[in-house]
This record gives sequence, structure tokens and C-alpha cells, in this order.
Amino acid sequence: IPMHAFNGANNIKSVVLKGDKLGAIGENAFNGCVALTSIEIPETVKTIYKNAFNGCTKLASVAFGSNASEVVVKEKAFEGCAAISYLGVKVDTLPAVKTVDLSVFAQIGNKALDFGNEHVTYKVTNAGEIDLGLAFGETGYAE
Repeated sequence: IPMHAFNGANNIKSVVLKGDKLGAIGENAFNGCVALTSIEIPETVKTIYKNAFNGCTKLASVAFGSNASEVVVKEKAFEGCAAISYLGVKVDTLPAVKTVDLSVFAQIGNKALDFGNEHVTYKVTNAGEIDLGLAFGETGYAE
């Protein structure tokens, strides 16, 4: 997805990305898409660039393809996505608690997961060697 492709598109509510050639979501691609509530990202995506989803205040679910791995998320990619309740590999039923499954990620940049809701705690699974303080910034998490 090119840089700024849907930047500020206020009417997009749900996105399912398909195709076996999609390798990245560009800088500011969905920045400020305030109506976006969910997105499915195929396993071919290996990079999510800076500010890709910054300010998507209603984005609640980010689901990756079941074989997704080694994804690099650049700084502030999901900053300000205060409604996030699930981020990880696509599941049939969303968890009852707010969850971030880091199994698909190889690297997470500074404040990439700073959702801007410091009074909310996320259950974090499969963190490996990822520096959670750096990745989450002010957003709370429980290991």
C-alpha cells in the first residue's frame, strides 16, 4: 500500500487486504482514518511503516494472516489507536480481554504500539526479546 494511500479517508470502516504480492503498508497509508474499525493484513506483509495507522481512533481489531511472521513495525505505526482491543494473528473469536499477540513481529519501533490510552492494560503474549516499554510508550501492558 503506497505512502498516504488512504490518508484521512474518513469513510473507510473495514479493510481486508488480499493478494500474495503485498509486502508493505506505507508511511501514513491509513493515517487519520477515523472511521476505520478493523483491518485484516495478509501474511505477505513484512513491513508496516511509520504512522501507517496513526490516529485511527476507532480501530479495534488488527488481524494478520495465520502464517504471518517476521513483520517489522516502524515507529508510531499504531500511535493514537485508542480503541484497539486485539492485535495479532487472526482468530475465530476475539479474546475477552484486550490482547496484543506479538508472535508475528520481528521488530517493533519506538512507540509503535502507543495507543494513547494509558489507563487501559493489554495482555501481551509472545513478546520474545521485544522491548515492551519502548514499543508501548505510555500505553499499559501486562506480560
